[in-house]
Amino acid sequence: MSGLRNVIAHEYFGIDLKIILTVCLNSYSILYILKIELVF
Repeated sequence: MSGLRNVIAHEYFGIDLKIILTVCLNSYSILYILKIELVF
């Protein structure tokens, strides 16, 4: 039972990491685009 719980926790943790990475990449891309807009 605890093994199954560990697997579920690992899956959720992996999903959380993907979401955090995606959000970070998206905000970085937006900042990069804004920087280009400011330069030109």
